[in-house]
Amino acid sequence: MQSIMDLQTQIYPFIEKQLSQWSFAKKNYDNLSLIKTRTFLLPTTKIVLQFNPTRIASTGAKLDAESISKRKCFLCLQNQPAEELSMFWQDYVVQLNPYPIFPNHLVIAHRQHILQDINGHFSELLSVSEQLPNFAVFFNGINCGASAPDHLHFQAAEQNSFPLLVSYDTLGKTPFFKKNGAMTYKILGVFRTVFCIESSEIQSANFHFEYLKRQLFGTNAPMMNLLCSYSAGRWLIFVFPRKKSRPWQYEAPESQTLMVSPGTAEMSGVVVLPKEEHFQRINLEDIIDIYQQVGL
Repeated sequence: MQSIMDLQTQIYPFIEKQLSQWSFAKKNYDNLSLIKTRTFLLPTTKIVLQFNPTRIASTGAKLDAESISKRKCFLCLQNQPAEELSMFWQDYVVQLNPYPIFPNHLVIAHRQHILQDINGHFSELLSVSEQLPNFAVFFNGINCGASAPDHLHFQAAEQNSFPLLVSYDTLGKTPFFKKNGAMTYKILGVFRTVFCIESSEIQSANFHFEYLKRQLFGTNAPMMNLLCSYSAGRWLIFVFPRKKSRPWQYEAPESQTLMVSPGTAEMSGVVVLPKEEHFQRINLEDIIDIYQQVGL
């Protein structure tokens, strides 16, 4: 294990060292170059389908309380493989995701075994994204794609991995809320409900986030996915409000099954399917239907 202060300068050497020492992870990252993709073009962005069989462990995870209580938490340090390296940043442990969707796919887990709840930890999401300006940091809420709802964690991948983020300047937007030098926009024309907070200060971003949560969920527990990037002194925080964990197609009869368990990757435009038959069969209408089922 390593102790670090500056993630930005040490993350790539850390990844290289991890892949040289962990053959299981190395094989899965090498296989990323072999995965099949399909692309649907929208007027202002795109949706990329990814056939990725290694993701069956996450996409097919049982998320009921009984199943979770019976398994060891794979994000707690004492339960991890000996080959897995760790770096420490504040209250978090940074590691390489051994089941990647993206190249250089990181997991940033809290040192303590606490619930996957963004309340009280939003500023930490912003801080780690500031430390990793080449990356976008994301959060899957409980019943919103998190395969470890019992352990607080973020994930991260390079910014060019996320179609909505890449397309941000050309997306349709309408102002939703402006205050304290920051702006929240509603994103238009992408077939799911998306907001984006633009802010150059953590305090203002926090204010907008809390306001948006109240507007969307009132006093109820928020269901959401988050995608956060930091560049040139500005945060962009995409907020994907949710109402449902998985679409009806997930447990449909075999002829209609589409094994899609939407998390931030899917809501940001990368739809992962671990079964090739489903990857070949799914179409744009299915994806739009899934977005509208799970989105608030």
